[in-house]
Formats: sequence, C-alpha cells, structure tokens
Amino acid sequence: MATSRQSLANSLVEPASFRKLGALSDISRQDLQALSSIPYNDMAIARNRALIDHFNDPLKCFIVATGWAFSFAVMPNGRRQVFHIYQEGDLIGFEDLMFKKNVFSVTAITNCRLANIATDQMRSFLSRNVRLSSYLYAMSNLNQVVLMDRM
Repeated sequence: MATSRQSLANSLVEPASFRKLGALSDISRQDLQALSSIPYNDMAIARNRALIDHFNDPLKCFIVATGWAFSFAVMPNGRRQVFHIYQEGDLIGFEDLMFKKNVFSVTAITNCRLANIATDQMRSFLSRNVRLSSYLYAMSNLNQVVLMDRM
C-alpha cells in the first residue's frame, strides 16, 4: 500500500469527486475550490484487500479516485451482507465521521487509488464550510436511499 501527502487540487481525486458533486447538485466553483484544499494521503490498495476493518481499525475517511470497493457486515452465520458498492468519486466513511469507528468494513473489489483524509481534518473542514458540508451530507444520504431501495 503506497501513500504520499497531497491536497485534492491537481490530483486524480479532484475530477472524480467534483464530477459527481457537480452532476448531483448546483455546487459552486468556490465550494469545489474549498474542497480541493483538504490535504490527504494518496493511497494504492490491491483488490481483495481491506480498506476498513470496523472491528479493529480507527475511524477512516476516503474518496475513491479509481477502482471499486464495497462495504459490508459479517452476519452471525459468517456470510457477508453487502451494503454499498463504491466507485470513482464516492466518499467512504463520511457518514461515520461523528462516530468513534466506521460502521461497516470496506474491501477493495478491484485495484484502487484513494484519497485517505484524516478524520480530524475532515471534521474541522466541514465545521468551517457548512454549505459544502450539506452537499456532502446529501451525497451520503443518497447512498443510504439506494441501500434502502435495495433492501
């Protein structure tokens, strides 16, 4: 797993996350520029590797630059219940930012490039950028609606 420190500006992540936000909302260029100031670690992860083990890992937050991942819970019979498939531009762990740990485990389906954002920096950013916070929250809620429809 390779990592390097960057900001969202001038990165692989910017086009993916900005395209998704722009397609779903009337977000302003100013809000997108604010989003691009968040520092992150560029991370590569191989397929079938865990991004988040919700039993053992501290809280984590990612934006998917390339690849696919899925969130799941392990059922009492040992099988996995899949909750969400993440793809380019999706936020992973955003809905868990107010908790101590992520609610679900997440594993890469394919080789992935991710922006790993420190949760304390994301929390601080969202408290300073309330309008953008509402856009990201709405995107997160959309994922919840899709999950409810599937179930």
